[in-house]
Amino acid sequence: MADKDTLSIIAEEIASAFTPIKDMEETPDAFRSSMKELGWDASQVIQPVQDLMNLIDPIITTLETGEINFGNITQLLGQIKNLVTAIAALSSKSDSLFSGLTATATEFKNDFPGEISQYVLVEYFLNQRPKVGGLLQLLGITLQLLQKMLLVPGQFISEKKFISIKSEISSAIH
Repeated sequence: MADKDTLSIIAEEIASAFTPIKDMEETPDAFRSSMKELGWDASQVIQPVQDLMNLIDPIITTLETGEINFGNITQLLGQIKNLVTAIAALSSKSDSLFSGLTATATEFKNDFPGEISQYVLVEYFLNQRPKVGGLLQLLGITLQLLQKMLLVPGQFISEKKFISIKSEISSAIH
C-alpha cells in the first residue's frame, strides 16, 4: 500500500467523523432515539435532517473505496464542505419543515446545527479514537459528559461556557 499524504489522512479522518449522522437516520426509531440522546423529542423524522443523508452518502461511498489520494481528495473535501454548509443552513429552513418536534422550530434551528457538530466530534473521539476519547472523558473534557453532568437535555454548551466550566472544575480540584 502506498504511503498516504497528510492531507489525505486528515480529510479521511474528518469525513469519518460525520458517519454517526448516517447511523442516526437508519430507521425512524434510530432517529428518534438519537434525537432523544441529543435532548430533542421528535415524533417523526425531521425532513431537513433527513436531507443531510444525500450529502453523507457520497462521503461514506468515497471512504468505502478505501483509498483517499490526490485523485479523489478534492472531491472528498468538496463533499465535506457541502455537508458542513448544509448543517449550517438548517437554521435558515422554513419552520414548516420542522414538524414532529415538541420544541419550537426556531429553537431547533438555532441549537441543532451546533449540537450535531459537537455530537459528531464526541462520537468520533469515543469511537474512532478511543484512547484519546477515553482520556478526554477521564479528564472530564468531552462535551457529552459535561452535558449529562451540568445541563438540561437539548442545551449543548458554547465554547465560552465550556471554558468557564472547565476553569471552575480546575479551580475546585486544586
